Amino acid sequence: MEVEAIRERWAGMVNSALEHAQVAERVDHRSYERQGLDIEPTVKMGHASAAIERRASAEQIAAGKEPHAVTPRGQMNEAIMEKRGLGFYIERGQERIREWSHQLRERADLAMQGMSSLVQGAARAMRSGLQTSSEGGFGAVPALDQSPQRDQVPAIELDQSGQRGRDRQREQELDRQRGRDGPDVGFGR
Repeated sequence: MEVEAIRERWAGMVNSALEHAQVAERVDHRSYERQGLDIEPTVKMGHASAAIERRASAEQIAAGKEPHAVTPRGQMNEAIMEKRGLGFYIERGQERIREWSHQLRERADLAMQGMSSLVQGAARAMRSGLQTSSEGGFGAVPALDQSPQRDQVPAIELDQSGQRGRDRQREQELDRQRGRDGPDVGFGR
């Protein structure tokens, strides 16, 4: 029987057992290259090197030290695994940056909507304040009328109740996002 066929049969048996155990992960017997993955494979250790590594690891742990590879092949595999870990860490970081960028765009959109509502409210207030008079002229526009008798409303008070509601909506949306995304404490969770 060909090696590829043995590997395929073994992967099928393992995947059946994983499915039966209701475990989501699956085994793929193909090489990383054939799977289309850009992952560097580890080096075959061999029986002697593997035995040396096991003994050294047990001794290092017994001495209270962090286990590390002692054979050249073990050290090469250790470096490959470290490189993989860094690659995954970088990918997670890039994904987190994409999430933050998306959140910032959403927040900017909310701010723009709020500003748009504020400007529209101010424009409505100005339009409603325009007076039509038979005389016309500058007296028809309250902002240009310098008469001290005219009750003028400061611009900040134009649409306060509407703006408060929009501010509450924005805060609620941000709270929902924070609840969904969790606190921003770094790359890992």
